[in-house]
Amino acid sequence: MRSTLLLALALACPVLPLAAAEPLSTSPATTTPRALFVRASVSEKQVALNKPVRIEFTTMPAQVEGVDIAASVANSLALGVRDTWRVLGKPTVVLHDKTKTITVSATLIARTAGDLQPPDVPITWLQGNQIAHFDTVVVSPVLAVGGTTHDLPKVVSEVAGIPWGAKFEDYKARFPKDQVEVTPERTLVHPAKTLTLEFDGGRLAQASMQVDMTIDQVRSSTFFEKWGTPHLEEGTTMTWILGFTRITAAPTTPVAADAPPVSGVTLTFAREDVLASVHADVVNAKVFGVLDGPARETPEQAQARKDREIEQELDRPAVKLPESSGPAVTAPK
Repeated sequence: MRSTLLLALALACPVLPLAAAEPLSTSPATTTPRALFVRASVSEKQVALNKPVRIEFTTMPAQVEGVDIAASVANSLALGVRDTWRVLGKPTVVLHDKTKTITVSATLIARTAGDLQPPDVPITWLQGNQIAHFDTVVVSPVLAVGGTTHDLPKVVSEVAGIPWGAKFEDYKARFPKDQVEVTPERTLVHPAKTLTLEFDGGRLAQASMQVDMTIDQVRSSTFFEKWGTPHLEEGTTMTWILGFTRITAAPTTPVAADAPPVSGVTLTFAREDVLASVHADVVNAKVFGVLDGPARETPEQAQARKDREIEQELDRPAVKLPESSGPAVTAPK
């Protein structure tokens, strides 16, 4: 009777899953990142193209000795942003005295519009392959100026009617020869007295403009209405980041150290993605190309080369032998 009663009670009670006890030690190869180790957040989830976003995360106290946290985060962001974000300034690291927890923050600005994911940051000072993961940020293709939004200025995509990254060969017919200056490093074009276009590696990558005003006048003029407030300021130099385009305003400096002082402001425009591509081409040619040596032909490439050589030989005009001016020679019978 008693056993029958116990069986009935067991069948009547719901079966609840047992909480699995956490093992004392786990293999790193089978351990997945645990969210409770890292609390990550973004300052805003919807911004204009020129509005910075602050990412921040707090972790447990460091478990791995000898890690330079600021350098580790800076390197991770440098590798992770590239085509979507740009880092403004350096990451900051705060070690809380009481809890020994670590708070890291960094400021990013979008390179392009769209739904952008801030890069994951590996937590190299914790064990177990931990990462800081952030929510997606919606970036609108507009500029925030004060409390309003404006359309993107043309300088984001072009300058003087020429798209950033355009090849000089495709536009050289537009410029008279006296406006073109070729140097070993780049080709300079002067379409106006105050404007210079710089084609690096044959592509439009930079431009500069001389403005007859002081830096204080730039600060109080319509520049802020066109481009918003500067993202970086250092002394008398102001910098705007509009997508991939960097704009810098600074007092004009003499070309030579012993030259007399000059007045005015120099506006420098740089397309950072084009400059990065040009730099990569130079590094690949001068460093990795030398290390790798000449590329070996595949069988298909070798056959294609032979076919081209045969075609060139067939198309070559026949050589006409010179006519003999001496007496005809007959063979003996």
